[in-house]
Amino acid sequence: MSGAYASLNKTTIQAVLDHCKEYRNTVVEPVDYNKTLHETLAILRTRKLTAIPVKKLEIIGIVSIADILNFILFSNKSDNVPIESILGVTEESSTNFILSADTTIYVLIQLFTGQDYHHRALIKDEAGVINMILQSDLMSFIYKNFRELFDLPVTRACRLYVRNPQLADPIGETTSESPAVKKVLTVPNTKTALETFKFMYEMHIGSVAIVNQQDEIVESCSLSDLEVLNVADVHLLSKNIMDFFNLKRLLAACSKEDD
Repeated sequence: MSGAYASLNKTTIQAVLDHCKEYRNTVVEPVDYNKTLHETLAILRTRKLTAIPVKKLEIIGIVSIADILNFILFSNKSDNVPIESILGVTEESSTNFILSADTTIYVLIQLFTGQDYHHRALIKDEAGVINMILQSDLMSFIYKNFRELFDLPVTRACRLYVRNPQLADPIGETTSESPAVKKVLTVPNTKTALETFKFMYEMHIGSVAIVNQQDEIVESCSLSDLEVLNVADVHLLSKNIMDFFNLKRLLAACSKEDD
């Protein structure tokens, strides 16, 4: 490793954890392996999480809201089975390793950008406490510390990658002229919430752009939009995606009032 990227092999994950403390608590209490899907979904909603580690004698995997809803909705299975039963359905849910906080962020970047679709990682901090870091946490840390990490202003770095904006692809399309530019995955605003989240799950992505008939982006949808749901609210996924967003905001407002 040479040049600016060498600093990535010197900065530890502990620095990312310290950065996260500025805006959220990364410490996460694992859920017991024999909790039902119903109970686990309720825990995720209460703690405002999109995923949680599962523990037997030790951590045996991570499950997300998407994993649970996929099992209940698309497999026509009961929500009364133990959470352990869906571990391994996805590559990420079968993950049972924990990174040490003194590991370099280069390793974390490799994990998040690899082919196994990892959106989050479990970290044991200096005190031995389990934390969970998201892709967005790492991106936020890199953005804030870009000059220190790469000795390069963020704006200059952006120009290095987007040399010719005219070569960028139209939304949802790819061209041979711009093979290095990844397409933006989109979903029409005529789809239901269920169709939208199923598409995200099958494509192994954490977010997607919602577009109108003119291919204009009108919303963005991510797995965090599922945080307000519990099993009793699953029927809302049959609604149009835009209606779902309105109902979600209403549920979130009611939840704040209950708090």
